[in-house]
Amino acid sequence: MEVSILQFSGGEYEYIDLKKGRKINFQRDPSKIEEIIFENNEIEEDVIKIPVYSEIAAGMPIYINDEIEGSFYLPSWIVKSSKDTFMLKINGDSMINANIHDSDLVVIKKQDAIYNGEIVAVDIDGYATIKRINIDGKYAILSPENDKYKPIVMPIDDIRIIGIAVGILKNKFY
Repeated sequence: MEVSILQFSGGEYEYIDLKKGRKINFQRDPSKIEEIIFENNEIEEDVIKIPVYSEIAAGMPIYINDEIEGSFYLPSWIVKSSKDTFMLKINGDSMINANIHDSDLVVIKKQDAIYNGEIVAVDIDGYATIKRINIDGKYAILSPENDKYKPIVMPIDDIRIIGIAVGILKNKFY
């Protein structure tokens, strides 16, 4: 099943690698969703299918829906494995200063170990949000990247790290 979100079915995309600080532009033909076409018309066929889950809040936390909405193919040299990797559609504007906008897809790698300053997806009593995290003693400070919002400060034991953001996928014509 392809992503039911129409703006990600074909077209031109930009992938922002948050770990290596690089941007990769590519196209997809909606009739050949497993092919990635780069600007020099080189076709990448060594791809990995990444599941896309429903929305995560970039704003106030929203209820976690663990239903897969579809999938998206990315080159295997960008995402090494689909085993612990998935994508979430962003809903909101609290992370715009980190270049994460409403309707972007964020690539999340499941892991428990995090570093201060990383962008993470977190579960707060069954509600999810994406924020920049800092641990201060027994507290987690979940900071937005938009001055309209205030940080969420919670005891570290009251949150569960879903994973860290490793990439952002933007549809260039949406």
